[in-house]
Order: sequence, then C-alpha cells, then structure tokens
Amino acid sequence: MQEQTLVFIDNEQVQTTSEIVALYFGKRHADVLRDIRNLDCSEGFRERNFAHTLKTGVSGAVQRELP
Repeated sequence: MQEQTLVFIDNEQVQTTSEIVALYFGKRHADVLRDIRNLDCSEGFRERNFAHTLKTGVSGAVQRELP
C-alpha cells in the first residue's frame, strides 16, 4: 500500500479528510461519513470539528457533488 499522509496543515490548522480516514483504517467512505453524522456529541462540536464540504465527482460524462 502506498504511504498516505494522515494529516496535513491548512491555514495553520491540522486537518484530515474523511476519505483519508477511510483509506487509512480500511473502511468504506460512506460508513465513515455515517459515523461522523451519528457521533454522540453536540451539534456545535460536530460543526466545529467535522466541517461538511463537497467536491465534484465525475463518472463518465456525469458530474455531481460528493460529500
């Protein structure tokens, strides 16, 4: 397996992505996203520590926004 950087610095903050976490731990990305949504914590904590972002995914000629 190719070595993957687990965390990176962005705007002076240590960050990672749900895709990197899924790859590192050998989990499905959809399951990692589900588990983040279902964390037993306040909504404020989740919003501050697990920012929701979208990226554009392309499959053939179809483009769509992915979490």
